[in-house]
Amino acid sequence: MRAMQRKNEALRRLRRERGWTRQDLVERLRKQTGEFVSEDTVKDWERGRIRCPHPRNLRALSEALGVPAAALGFDLDHNSSEVGDAAVTVEVNDHPLGGGCDPVQRRDFIKFTATATVAASSEGDALERLAHALKSPGRADSRTVAVLESETTRLFRLDTLLPPQEVLPKADAHIAELASLLNERQRGDLWKRLVITAGETAALAGWMAWNADDRQRADRYHEIALDAAREANHPPLEACVMAYRSYMLAARGDAAAARDILRAAQDKVRGPGNAATFAWLAAREAEEAGALGERDEALRALERARTAHEFAAPGEHNWSDFFSSQRLGSMAVSALARLRHKDLEREAEALLKTLEPADTKTMAVVFADLALAEGMKGEIEPAVVFAEQSLSITHRRGGGAVARRRLRDLDKLLPDEPRGPVAELRERLRELRDAA
Repeated sequence: MRAMQRKNEALRRLRRERGWTRQDLVERLRKQTGEFVSEDTVKDWERGRIRCPHPRNLRALSEALGVPAAALGFDLDHNSSEVGDAAVTVEVNDHPLGGGCDPVQRRDFIKFTATATVAASSEGDALERLAHALKSPGRADSRTVAVLESETTRLFRLDTLLPPQEVLPKADAHIAELASLLNERQRGDLWKRLVITAGETAALAGWMAWNADDRQRADRYHEIALDAAREANHPPLEACVMAYRSYMLAARGDAAAARDILRAAQDKVRGPGNAATFAWLAAREAEEAGALGERDEALRALERARTAHEFAAPGEHNWSDFFSSQRLGSMAVSALARLRHKDLEREAEALLKTLEPADTKTMAVVFADLALAEGMKGEIEPAVVFAEQSLSITHRRGGGAVARRRLRDLDKLLPDEPRGPVAELRERLRELRDAA
């Protein structure tokens, strides 16, 4: 027999107090989760048709409305098996509140959501907790681990959509949650999964901290990520951290060290299920070898990247999902530009035909790569056009450190003209440099 439907007046009041329509709330939730949540789902929440949302949506609502999960008006200790979320139907069987769960599982979930609402401690505290937790084995139930892994996936997706300053606090809170669970009980398979997802989150947080120009914090996160990779005996995660660090070495002007760390990282991902990561690492090696003028090595690395990418599958690892054919093409253009290669123009034209506006951060990097390539050829007019397109995205949506570095390199190539488009671009590029 169906339970009597009871409206969620608390959620409706919270929305109206902020002057938001249901569609306004939908847009904010979409920004929080990086996924689609329909207006009908919000309506079902408010009308009481869905009494227990998916944990991802519960967390997003808490963040969007600025209140604890317990204040959202949902029945978190609801005993009916008729729970779920229309927006995430395919996930219900793996949902900690999915159909048929018993009261003990539900109480475990309530403890989990309570942790989530207080986990936004300082990043330093979160890091110390995680560092300590890696040395103190813990355990959590499989469904909670699955939810935490999906949150890590969400953070990687958000990193492709939003500036690091918006995503990094969410990563800090997630790390604090993971640390609290890692500290609880005994080692086991679930503990290993928690360590890996904690390491992935720390690796991403380090990347975002570097994008936000916090070098010391980035290094600390990456030390923790490497500790996690070694504790879990997970070489692909080590390779991910090494890839992130290669960008940092290159930004310091040490292309040789960046090239070497990328070569070492490729040895860690030669097995099955790592084709996308291997392709990313090889393409990065091509860029740095190109910067060193190592023509043959750069072209061989680029060929390895293209071959590996043909075998890449979606969802191999959270960190490699960004590495689309467009991003590979962008790195190929970057490497060929450094080599002054005859195929540069053809590669750039082919890349432009594949661009889509959905992935703004990738577009910012691609346009910056194309600008730098044109600048290296001495074609200043198209370089200015591409640079302006990259800058527009970078200022509006946060293009990231890679795009900024490319544009700073372009600044060194531009002629010193007192006025005109080139002078205006140089002024904008210097503003970008000074803001870093």
